[in-house]
Amino acid sequence: RAPMGIARIGRDLYLVDRYGTVIDEFGPAYADLDLPIIDGLAPPPRDGQPVVDLNRTALVARLLADVATEERIAARLSQIDVRDAHDAVVLLDGDTVMLRLGDRDFAARLQGYLDVAPALKDRVAAIDTVDLRFGERMYVRPLGGDGGGPEPASRETGVGGRTGGQ
Repeated sequence: RAPMGIARIGRDLYLVDRYGTVIDEFGPAYADLDLPIIDGLAPPPRDGQPVVDLNRTALVARLLADVATEERIAARLSQIDVRDAHDAVVLLDGDTVMLRLGDRDFAARLQGYLDVAPALKDRVAAIDTVDLRFGERMYVRPLGGDGGGPEPASRETGVGGRTGGQ
């Protein structure tokens, strides 16, 4: 079995494959593996091995398969959160922004973010979340926000506001 990631379940880490099978507890013997940490695959086990949710596992497997075609993006995947089985949230190496990807078009959405990230960060000093689930629109939530909700940004402009002269 080939591990797809390191599932954080309760306080423990486990190697899991794309079918949701727990391969082994993650430890020093696996330190050379460069795999993303995955949160939300299973609740903490009460006794014995954890039971992994198959829908959430399938979401992670689809995400990883989609970004595998884009080596630059795949190499930067650091953490994946699938507590919502219809909305994968990822963190990239070297970036603290949570990226909400939904349940499809993962590589395209990540590339869209990477294309405008410098402009977004110039405009918003500290970004908590960028929601990429809405086509050409990205919604940016500043860290600590002012309670006013996320600010829309466009892939065309790379900054907030509407496109098309509105």
